[in-house]
Amino acid sequence: MLLQNRFNQIDAQIGSIQEQIRQLQDKLSDLQAYRQNLQSVEQAAESALSQIDTALMMLQHIDAEEIATFKSAVMAKFDSDIASLPSARPEVEPEIDPVQPDEPQAPAIEVDVVPGEVEAVPTDSPQTTADAATEPPASDGSVLTVNELEKVKYRKLQKLAKAHDVSPLMKGSAIAQALAGKVTQADLDALN
Repeated sequence: MLLQNRFNQIDAQIGSIQEQIRQLQDKLSDLQAYRQNLQSVEQAAESALSQIDTALMMLQHIDAEEIATFKSAVMAKFDSDIASLPSARPEVEPEIDPVQPDEPQAPAIEVDVVPGEVEAVPTDSPQTTADAATEPPASDGSVLTVNELEKVKYRKLQKLAKAHDVSPLMKGSAIAQALAGKVTQADLDALN
């Protein structure tokens, strides 16, 4: 073949890129597993905090003087020897270092932008800080949205829940969803 050397070079590049893809897929799998573990920890911590809130509410109604004893018991958990806990740190956070290709990449695809055309933003995308800053606050007479209620402290959400016949024992996000469209800014201000 006349171009055998060039074919060999291209085949070597293909093999190198395939190896890089395999390495990136391995790293992706590791990161996904680590993220799933973090999610499990977060859910367990949120559940524990919810249980503590429930216990505090019950103690407040039954015997408020025992709250200090409960607090001491919870703090003792943090003072105990962490090493005695089973598998204190089972996994190490995976390193994230991008694999650089050996050869220059193919040229990027250029996209023509039509003047005046606006890029659509998915409705389920998280709201950016800039968007949140431009969102007008609810007036005293308007009902609060889920997003506005999720910014309210949990204790206030619980008080609002009780006032609107919603269970105060749910997570904050669930209370916010249940109260959305029912609570006004005036209701919230009355708690201060």
